[in-house]
Amino acid sequence: MLGLILALAAAAAPAPSADEAAALATANQLLGRLTGKDPAAMQALTLPEGGATAVSTGKDGKPAVRHFTWAEFFAHLPKDKPIVEEHMTAPLVRVDGDVAMVWGRYEVMVDGKFLHCGTDHFDLVRVEGKWRILNVTWNQTTSGCGR
Repeated sequence: MLGLILALAAAAAPAPSADEAAALATANQLLGRLTGKDPAAMQALTLPEGGATAVSTGKDGKPAVRHFTWAEFFAHLPKDKPIVEEHMTAPLVRVDGDVAMVWGRYEVMVDGKFLHCGTDHFDLVRVEGKWRILNVTWNQTTSGCGR
């Protein structure tokens, strides 16, 4: 019965607006380029004033927060062999004028093997008619990933 209710709710959900679809596409483009092989293409999706923030559990069990400028983030990505894939599931997208947010669970695979999961949060701003990522923040874990 719960499955039927969820299916009906999903079917009744409105289609994303053009702005929501465009904001989500920008976030997904960044995720699709995590191989690090084309930092210029990644940089074109971002605003230089922003950056990336990772929240994980430190060795002491306490939250560890690491912030990167975009240049540091791009330099940290693997540039050769590994195939990095990150996919969000059921992302939530909200748009208000020229500001958007994309939030969703994600999973990262490297060379086809599970690495970690968590939640991605993108802050986007529309500049000259194009969505650009100001900031991305994510947490990461290896448990509770639905595996």
